[in-house]
Amino acid sequence: MRYNILCVDELGLARLEFASMLKDLELNIIDMKDEEEVIKCLQAKKMDVSAVMWVVNSSEDAEDFNSIRKLKSKEVCKSLPIVVISKFTDKKHIIKAVESGAAEFIAKPYDQAVVRKKIFKILDIPVESDKDKMAEEDFITFNFPEMFSREMKGASRGGYSLTLALVSIQDPAQDPMAYRSISDIAYYFSKVLKIKLRETDSVFRYRSNQLVLLLPFTAKSGAEQVEKKIEELYYTHSVIKAKDKGYKPVIASVTFPDDGRIKEKLLEKLEKAISDSINIL
Repeated sequence: MRYNILCVDELGLARLEFASMLKDLELNIIDMKDEEEVIKCLQAKKMDVSAVMWVVNSSEDAEDFNSIRKLKSKEVCKSLPIVVISKFTDKKHIIKAVESGAAEFIAKPYDQAVVRKKIFKILDIPVESDKDKMAEEDFITFNFPEMFSREMKGASRGGYSLTLALVSIQDPAQDPMAYRSISDIAYYFSKVLKIKLRETDSVFRYRSNQLVLLLPFTAKSGAEQVEKKIEELYYTHSVIKAKDKGYKPVIASVTFPDDGRIKEKLLEKLEKAISDSINIL
């Protein structure tokens, strides 16, 4: 099947980049000047359009998101998914993209596995491999070290607490064949947490059986409550209950600035805390 995608990109690079990353798909990516040209194309009904890509090249993004909002307000585009592509990955940009009507956000520089997962999802194509399935950012595409650094700087400048939590899915029976099953549980639990936690919180795949959470505005006392909530979700959520095979979530957390002000030291302290907790299982 051939898919037609309209692409608004003043630099004209995205069409070539995506054609290369998705060369196994029959994609026809057509450059568009602005939302008016997109609307005219859609109204002409000369082709079936599967999606619109909108590249945000400037940090002064108000005009781009206003244009996307106008596009989504038109009847011909209400059900058409829009993918925002940008190197600006602050949460304020993500939120603006969502509020303007975007269905997906792809960050630059690209992670090809993540790009494929998102585009397959938009085009309603079944994922073709475990690599596509396990590409880890559902809507927000972040690199954890980068995001951690940003959140640390924000907490330091703003004078608020930042908690870093680690969830490790463990098999009390220590069955070496449980690796794939535990990995799948971690994957689905990351989806549950992204839905259930606050919009300001972030969830990342840390290792195959571990998730790391960034929790801004969460003090040491609040971290204990979050840990209890995470454990409760694991044992009570219907999706996890259906897939769980007697595994146990081990949770540990550290808080900036109470437990330290250097990210490397905080990570070391977190790793030790989770290791100590696993050893007493």
